Amino acid sequence: MSRRWWIVAAFACAITFVVLAYVFFNGIGVGDTAFIEPGHAEWAILAFVSAVGGKIMIWLAIKTSRTEMRRRRGLCEHCGYDLRASEERCPECGQPIK
Repeated sequence: MSRRWWIVAAFACAITFVVLAYVFFNGIGVGDTAFIEPGHAEWAILAFVSAVGGKIMIWLAIKTSRTEMRRRRGLCEHCGYDLRASEERCPECGQPIK
């Protein structure tokens, strides 16, 4: 998955977190006819899970962009060693060159 899609997924998680936090604190409905009453723990758990998922996706976006940047510069994707003079494997860490 490219960096762009990880960032889009992270924003989706952030929006989900905000909506779930709103539902947890305010509920859904008007007055006494609340469809979902405020303060239910299920909504807090879902908000927490979406926040953690968003952080993981942001971390994956950063990792993916670092790997792509190293590949474009001719560096080893694993350790960052200059591979312009190497053919098969990285002389520093032994990873095969892709």
